[in-house]
Amino acid sequence: MGLTALAAKADVPRSTLHAYVSGRSLPPAEVLDRIVIELGASPAEQAAWAEAWYRVAAGVAVAKAACGVPRQLPPDVSAFTGRAGALAELDELLGGGVGVVSAVAGTAGWGRPRWSCTGGTGSRTGSRAGSCT
Repeated sequence: MGLTALAAKADVPRSTLHAYVSGRSLPPAEVLDRIVIELGASPAEQAAWAEAWYRVAAGVAVAKAACGVPRQLPPDVSAFTGRAGALAELDELLGGGVGVVSAVAGTAGWGRPRWSCTGGTGSRTGSRAGSCT
């Protein structure tokens, strides 16, 4: 059975089914049950798939808990040069307090993410490596 036919029989969008079978995401248990049934698995095979799903889901939950909140910023730079004016402008806008930078525009390569997290008096003095918070 092809991916398109299986998606139709299991009532799952083809792209979603592809994400499941390629290992990019874990299907909900009830969706896995429908897929396994549509593939003609016996009741014993269905039970084995369900048990395997619960083991994998438990492992995913443990891994997510261990990771905590992702901090996907690069390590801090030793010197943030050439941005004194922009940082002073941000300090002035924030009035020395803490604020939220929701959008930063500019050309590629000038350090928008670093400027956003370095900017603002409160952020520079209290930031953690790899995090704006």
